[in-house]
Amino acid sequence: GWRPKQMGKWKHKVEIRGHEDLKDDLKALSEIDKKQVKDLLKKATTPMVQTMKANVGKKSGRLAKSIKLLNPDNPKFPFTVLVGPDYTPDNKGTMTIAALASVQEYGAVARIPRKGAKYKKVLIGGKWITMSKNKPFKAIPPRPFFRPAVDKHQSTIVEDVYFGVQKIILNSKTKIIK
Repeated sequence: GWRPKQMGKWKHKVEIRGHEDLKDDLKALSEIDKKQVKDLLKKATTPMVQTMKANVGKKSGRLAKSIKLLNPDNPKFPFTVLVGPDYTPDNKGTMTIAALASVQEYGAVARIPRKGAKYKKVLIGGKWITMSKNKPFKAIPPRPFFRPAVDKHQSTIVEDVYFGVQKIILNSKTKIIK
């Protein structure tokens, strides 16, 4: 515990007791089986990945295929799992996965080429479409796939990880729970 102590008129001192116990507990926590924790995180976040894939538009399927656990076995991040579109270029289509994800999640305004614009054509569905003032690219309404999945699964993930880590600690050889 800690408690503030007044020293003089304006100075305060904080006294922390139990520091050594906390240090010992944190050291014991570092000995938890990282593979068990990573497996727990992967299992807890998989339903969110499935919901994201189900919510995404299916026009070409590129964006849906890119959604996954991004670092499932990265030893640099033993207690972290990243979920979402993989932005690695797939060299397909005219838009990157990042752009597709952004347009899908947030939408896009109508686009009209600037006067003298160099690029007025774009490949859409195997056809070259010319953009002009009379034929602008239409506005695209937002069709969120990421945020609704996070909102839907967030509390379940937190609960699953909380109780799962408790179980791992109880079944481990650490000395945190005496």
